[in-house]
Amino acid sequence: VSNQSFSSATRQSSSMLLVDEGDAIEPFGLLLELYRASLSDAICSSILRELHKALGQVAPKLTTKSWCAVLKLIESTKAITITNKVGGGLTTDINTLIAAACDDVSFAFRTLEMVQHGSITNLGYEGLLAMIACVGEYIHFGGATSGASSKDGSTQDSSSSHGVASSSSLLRPVADRGINVSLSAVQLAWSLADYLVAADGSNASPHHWNTLMLQLRDGCLDSRHEVRQSATKTMFSLMITHGSLLPNECWGTCIWDVVIPIGERVAAVSTELYAKQEEERLASGGAPVKKRSTIPKPGERTEEWATPKQLQELSIALLEFIGRITRLFHAEMIADVPNYPTALSRLHGIICGSALIAKTSASGDAEDVVFAAVKVIDSMLSAHDALDLTADEVEMLFASLEGIVNAPECRDPLGDGSGTGFSTSNEASKSAKVMCAVLAGLSNFVQSTNVAAVAAAGASPNSPDEPPPKTPGTAGTNYISRVLVALEASQCSHASTTSYLSPSQVQTTTLDELAKLMPLFTRESEWH
Repeated sequence: VSNQSFSSATRQSSSMLLVDEGDAIEPFGLLLELYRASLSDAICSSILRELHKALGQVAPKLTTKSWCAVLKLIESTKAITITNKVGGGLTTDINTLIAAACDDVSFAFRTLEMVQHGSITNLGYEGLLAMIACVGEYIHFGGATSGASSKDGSTQDSSSSHGVASSSSLLRPVADRGINVSLSAVQLAWSLADYLVAADGSNASPHHWNTLMLQLRDGCLDSRHEVRQSATKTMFSLMITHGSLLPNECWGTCIWDVVIPIGERVAAVSTELYAKQEEERLASGGAPVKKRSTIPKPGERTEEWATPKQLQELSIALLEFIGRITRLFHAEMIADVPNYPTALSRLHGIICGSALIAKTSASGDAEDVVFAAVKVIDSMLSAHDALDLTADEVEMLFASLEGIVNAPECRDPLGDGSGTGFSTSNEASKSAKVMCAVLAGLSNFVQSTNVAAVAAAGASPNSPDEPPPKTPGTAGTNYISRVLVALEASQCSHASTTSYLSPSQVQTTTLDELAKLMPLFTRESEWH
């Protein structure tokens, strides 16, 4: 069919909508099928523009079935337009094709915004689901989602999903042009969350919430830093702000399908990156590792978010979020998260893995991440009673702090600065900050636990008539003795031996924490 004939037929279909409401679905279903089958760029563009005009006239009359067809057409624009114009093997100038394809997608997204702002209350149950799925597709426009692990631990990598393979140098301009659309789609997702809250069950369900969070989760793992950062902030802010209003059925998705996959994926990439840096450092004879450029070379496949700086930002945001959500919504998580003990163990594994990442890092990039993890562990240990942590969970968190003190990268046993730790003064300062936070966290846990136990027994900490209070943990664990060992080991840390201060920050912290612990000593070995 010629473009002129098709445009005429499209306008006639639009006119039908104004005449017969009962047949409203037929023209939209026809437009969708024609759009999917068309190989003509001009016809695809014509369909989009006729759809936009038709919605402006008949939107209030459409049924849920009609809206589903409309939103499916808008969703299809992203993949079909790029495939036809860029991946069709045409000889036309590629820059011209990319510009035309991105223009069509931008126009379709404006139509989506029009639907969201003017007709969202008329979409119905299925129409709202189609709306959320459509917004998710535009969040991913031009990007790729790095593999997210599922409940069984498997990892999926959708580098060529959503109709665009961002690893292709040919489609790199599509990813660049798509950033603005993706960022706008993330903001649209926040608006959808506000609508779901306002609907309060009248036109929203747990299925809508779960679908929205899964779309944002994929945005958090997008290959583009700007999109990932925006989606991460939106996702975490959404869960913190609306957590108390989430349906009970949504907490399982929040933890198992959103937080844990993001955390374990970030942890895996971080470990791999820092281990590779260590290998490169050793291969170069111990020379400092040159940080990767964030700008990929032409034709190079690059996991853009796997750069030290970007991993650091994402890891810190994730750790702070896990710390907040476990404190704010502990009751909801216990009640509504399936297999909660295992889920909590996985969350603790993410935190402890981040705390111990110094063992695989030969540069200072990991120090801020380690510090953030230490602060989260400190807060959890201090509130272990309120959080109902088991003895094994307490032991896991406590041992991760011990592991930082004993990490080879933090040690300088000869005391001459020849250790394998952080070499520059700035990195040594960061290491001192981490070491001091670790020592304070270990001491705080023992103090709060012993004081609380003694108070419950009705005696003072120094009472000779009472047996020493028991601290939580595995059988036979004496946390005071272990803290004292850690305090001693910290004196051989690189941060302590290379400090230009006398006493060093680590030494000062050690003396302060030792003074706080002395009233709790109940054994001769502890005084020794």
